[in-house]
Amino acid sequence: MKINSMQSAISAVVAAVALTGCGSADENFIWTAEKNIARKLKDPDSAKFGKTFIVRKPADSSGISEVAACGTIDGKNSFGAYTGGTRFVVRGLQGNDLLDISIMELDDPTESKPTTFEKVYWNAYCLK
Repeated sequence: MKINSMQSAISAVVAAVALTGCGSADENFIWTAEKNIARKLKDPDSAKFGKTFIVRKPADSSGISEVAACGTIDGKNSFGAYTGGTRFVVRGLQGNDLLDISIMELDDPTESKPTTFEKVYWNAYCLK
């Protein structure tokens, strides 16, 4: 039976919430973000990450903050070769016992600069 991507994302979020006591909030969000964005690759097991960083907005009165994990990911293509780093953004909400992913986007290296990804996601969530 094939597990669809939504079930996989939910499983990763549940696992991340279970691991909340095992690291900082930023470490937990990065772990969840990298696991989920890797699933968008042709070969998720080949994922190699460059520097992933967090941009966090201040928490609201209930302790929930908007968080974005931004970085680069490389993975193998259909020929088994690494394609070069591609930027990614994973955005969500985090706080108390909540970790909710709402956006997972990869840049399109074939699109001319500035890409839609850059204008809509990278500039909005990753530039401090």
